[in-house]
Amino acid sequence: METFRSIIRNCFPLEENSLEWITFEDGSKLNIDGLFVALGSAGSTDIAKKLGLILKDNHIMIETDTSTMLPGFFAAGDCTGGMMQIAKAVYEGAQAGTKAVKFIKNTK
Repeated sequence: METFRSIIRNCFPLEENSLEWITFEDGSKLNIDGLFVALGSAGSTDIAKKLGLILKDNHIMIETDTSTMLPGFFAAGDCTGGMMQIAKAVYEGAQAGTKAVKFIKNTK
């Protein structure tokens, strides 16, 4: 299994707190505006706790569209509770991804 460090060879900063692009080990390049990495998080809700999101029974509280109380932060799958099923995680993941893309496009 590849790790994050072995996949990404280098990152080039556009400004002090942002990235322009990253190059992967296979030589492919991806243009990006930023990169969020949660290395060392013990559980799926650790980052949510650090961001001050509402948790209930150690699950991230979401709206029906997978949004949270933090604008631009969406959650899906087991970390949101309910049925711990792959089908649910795939559906919610697709929904959260779609909502995240819409959020990003609306903030540019």
